[in-house]
Amino acid sequence: MIGITSFGGDAGKSGISQYIIHLLRAYCEAGLDDQFELFTYLDEKKFFVPPLNRYSILQFPDSCRHPVLNVAWHQLILPYWCHNRRYEVLFLPAGNRRVPLWVPCPTVGTVHDFSSLHVANKYDPARKFYITQVLPFLVRKLTRVVTLSESSKRDIVEFAQVSEDRVHVTPLAADTAIFYPVDKEAAFERIQNKYGLRTPFILYISRLEHPGKNHVSLIEAFARLKKQEKIPHQLVLTGSDWIGAEHVHRAAEESGVARDICFTGFVAGSDLPAFYNACDLFVFPSLYEGFGLPVLEAMACGVPVACSNVSSLPEVAGEAALLFDPADPESIQRQLERLIGDPILREDCIRRGLERCKQYSWKDTAMRTWEVLQLAAEEQSSRFIQSSIPVTAIDHKGAERILLINELEKRFGADAGFSRRLRFLRKKYTWIVVIGGARLLKRFLDIAVSIAMLILLTPLFAIVAACIKLTDGGRILFWQTRVGQWGREFPFPKFRSMREDAEKVKAELAAQNVHQTGVTFKIKKDPRITAIGRIIRKLSIDELPQLWCVLKGDMSLVGPRPPIPSEVAQYTLRDRRRLDVIPGLTCIWQISGRSDIPFDKQVELDFQYIDNQSFWGDLKILLKTIPAVLLGRGAY
Repeated sequence: MIGITSFGGDAGKSGISQYIIHLLRAYCEAGLDDQFELFTYLDEKKFFVPPLNRYSILQFPDSCRHPVLNVAWHQLILPYWCHNRRYEVLFLPAGNRRVPLWVPCPTVGTVHDFSSLHVANKYDPARKFYITQVLPFLVRKLTRVVTLSESSKRDIVEFAQVSEDRVHVTPLAADTAIFYPVDKEAAFERIQNKYGLRTPFILYISRLEHPGKNHVSLIEAFARLKKQEKIPHQLVLTGSDWIGAEHVHRAAEESGVARDICFTGFVAGSDLPAFYNACDLFVFPSLYEGFGLPVLEAMACGVPVACSNVSSLPEVAGEAALLFDPADPESIQRQLERLIGDPILREDCIRRGLERCKQYSWKDTAMRTWEVLQLAAEEQSSRFIQSSIPVTAIDHKGAERILLINELEKRFGADAGFSRRLRFLRKKYTWIVVIGGARLLKRFLDIAVSIAMLILLTPLFAIVAACIKLTDGGRILFWQTRVGQWGREFPFPKFRSMREDAEKVKAELAAQNVHQTGVTFKIKKDPRITAIGRIIRKLSIDELPQLWCVLKGDMSLVGPRPPIPSEVAQYTLRDRRRLDVIPGLTCIWQISGRSDIPFDKQVELDFQYIDNQSFWGDLKILLKTIPAVLLGRGAY
């Protein structure tokens, strides 16, 4: 099952909503509808049903749109749902807007563009900070990245520092079932009175955004064209007011041709084909676009197009449109003048545009995106640690579980009586509520404590970092791969307490391992440990950066300690039961002697925790950890 979030669709008004709908419709036609589950707001369900009513849709309150609640939903609730629903992949169609820091499954996000890199003053300082400082970090967390053009791919690779092989281009397409040539007069009659239009007119479809959409330069070019060439045309600007819209309206008022400029406001999707077909030509002067779908839609309707020569637009339009410099009103004016005054050129542009549209299809876009989703799922599967023990080697407890399940099926299955079945279901869902509540409570404790400790211990972190850097000048943090719940690997940080070449000389010290009969590696008075390292290891200060893993969800405050992959490779089938739960910062054997406890005993104590874990049990272990850390028994 693949989860899809529709958040970021702006109540059906944005291109992202149409992007999601077209993808899902293509999957429905391909017979893949049962592979997806859609998250949406209550008031947005109507945009996906009935055309996509075969999909499973999870609805969430409209209040989740609130900026604070929206962040909380994506960072806290969404990971829980992904864990609960056991998704193979989470797909984020608005990957340049809302990306969770961590979820327990592979993620694929569509990053439509990085327009803030190319358009100055496009966003307010807060949003610009998010896009330039936070978003690149979140994009790097995605398993795979989908984008719409080679131009956007270059931005993602260069700016977000994502490797090129993880970024996949899946271009959009005009929906030819909606956008196709019709009679111009009939199209005009449909929208004339509703929007106050007159013919002929030049059309620009875009929200009123300044400076990104470049309405001001277009208005200047249109005013010059009206005054110099005396053309009868009206300039029609569709779209809702957005950032900087007041500059657009002011430019129109001061142009001298305000009566020939028509602002329609938001145009319903059902009216767009009529607008395209009724116009004399379509112009697209945007300063930056991740793709520029309106260019293809206009071409599909048999309309000549003039557009900017920047970002993805030359890539999309090819040789089917006249290109201009969007920063130069004179350049815009020249190309508009050519299309208006040269009938042969107009017909050639129309012919080329119709041919150009045939190179794009939503089916192709959807299937290419599906391939990326499968790649992400396969990539994650390949990272799971595979046991060398045959699957058929089931221990006695596993056999007992199978017998118990078979017995329950006989007693409470479909053939059981109604009252017995009802009692079973009541107990079952009571148990689900209890277990789910316990998990949420444990996660709340993890988040609250880790945030508090990360804030309170910041001065200590700074002191330790300075000491490590001043002693040998090496790295402050040591990053290692550890194995978490169900065999998933994750990055694991520690304050570096050993020499930089510690891993290289490990083999030479194998004879001194105090756990000769186990799979772990521990040495008393390890010669690789630095002077400052001996202190921070004794007090377990070196483990504190793992609070970040707790906040992310890779670890919990309490649970079996996460092993390294080489240790897991030596686990028996019985030992691998330690991976049934989320690993922790501390555990029972950590407060009972730490490294002095042999591996087999560590395993038994971890099983004891797994079988008897509770919220109050976790609190007791956390409280007992404090004296265990201060005394430092078994820490080496």
